Amino acid sequence: MVAFPRRWAVGIAVLALAACSTPPAATPVPTLAAQSPSPTSSPKPGGGPLAVLVQRAGAGEPYVIQLLRSDGRALPAVHAMTRSLKTYFPPASPCPAGGCASDSANYQLPETSVSSTRVYFLDGEADLKSLSRAGTVTLVRHLNVPANSNISFAVSPDDRRLAVGQLTYGAAGATPAFSLRLYVENLVDGKGRVDLFQSDAVAEWPVGWHAGKLVVAVGQPGVFTGFNPYGAIEYHLVDADAGTRQGSIGCSFGPLVAGGSACWTPGKLGRQDWTGATTQFRLDPTGMVSQVQESYVALSPDGSEVAAAVRAIAATTNTTLLFGDGSAAALAADAAPLGWLDAGHVVILMTSDLAVVNVADKSVNPAIGLSTLPGHGFPSFFGVLPATLG
Repeated sequence: MVAFPRRWAVGIAVLALAACSTPPAATPVPTLAAQSPSPTSSPKPGGGPLAVLVQRAGAGEPYVIQLLRSDGRALPAVHAMTRSLKTYFPPASPCPAGGCASDSANYQLPETSVSSTRVYFLDGEADLKSLSRAGTVTLVRHLNVPANSNISFAVSPDDRRLAVGQLTYGAAGATPAFSLRLYVENLVDGKGRVDLFQSDAVAEWPVGWHAGKLVVAVGQPGVFTGFNPYGAIEYHLVDADAGTRQGSIGCSFGPLVAGGSACWTPGKLGRQDWTGATTQFRLDPTGMVSQVQESYVALSPDGSEVAAAVRAIAATTNTTLLFGDGSAAALAADAAPLGWLDAGHVVILMTSDLAVVNVADKSVNPAIGLSTLPGHGFPSFFGVLPATLG
C-alpha cells in the first residue's frame, strides 16, 4: 500500500502552525470487514446525479472533465486546454536593482461551473463550452478576456446568467499589482451586464449560486491552493443585481454543498451553514477526530455528517470515517473521501483508483472508464450535476 498524495496545500500561517503542533497519541482506527466491489447496475431512466471530476496538469496544458455515476461508471471524457500561465508581481516599492519579485498567478481559479442541466468549462483563455448529460459539447460563446488576465465564472442553475471574476495582472513594478472586476451578464449573448465589484486589493471569483445569490470565493492573486476545489479562503454570498454582501462563510474545507461547508481545526470538526451559523460536532478531541487529514474532508449534502480521512500515526494509508454530532463510524478502508455524490454515496480515492462507496451497506464500486492525465495522479471532485448548493 502507498500513502495518498495531498490534494490541496495551503499557504495560511495559522493552518501551517496547526499542522506543526504536537501529534496526538495513536488511537485505533475502527476496523472494517473486507470489501468487495459491487456489481454495476443499469442506468435508471433519466439518470441520477453525476459527480463532476476535473483533472488539470499545468498552465497551457490539456485538462480533463468527466462525469461519474453512482455505480462507478464514468461517462466519456472531455478534453480541453487550460489557461496560459500568468505572472503576478507582488507590490514592491521601489523595485530593487535586481528586478521585482514575481510569482505565478493563482492557478487554482476554477475553470468549471455546474448548472442544473450542464457542466460549463473554459477551453483555452476565453472559449466557454458546455457538456450535457448526454455527452454533447457545445461552444456557448467566446468571452472577452483582456491581456494578462485570468477569468473564473459561475453559471446560474437555470442556465440564464453568467457571473465572471476577471483578475488582470500588472507588469513588474506597476501600481496596482492586479485589478479585479466582478460582473454578471446574460449567459448566451453577454447583454444586461451588471458590474458588482471592482478592486485592486481584494481577489475573489464566483464559484456557484445559492438560493438566487451568487457565491464568491475569496482568495489570493498569487499562487495559492486551499483545502477545497475553488482555491478559497472563505466565501461571500452576494446579491447578483446590487452587488451587496448578503452573508459569508468562513469555513472552507471540502466541496460546498446545500448544507454549507465543513469546518475543521485540530481536534474539532463541524459545519457552517449558509446563514453563517457554525455547528461543532460533539467529539472527543483526543479520539479519531484528532487524526483527521484536513486535505480530505467533505460535508454531506444536508450538513449532518462529515466524511473525513483519518490516519493513525503508525499507519501508511487512510481510513474514511463518517463523523456526526457525537458519533464516528468507519466507512471505507484504505480510502480518502473527495465529495458526496448524493446523500447515500461518497466518491473516494483509494490507493490506486477512484471509487464510489454506498453509505448504507459500505459496498464499493471502483470507477470504470476514467480518463486520466499520465503522471498527474487522479481527478479532483468539483461538484455534482445537477448543481446542489440549494
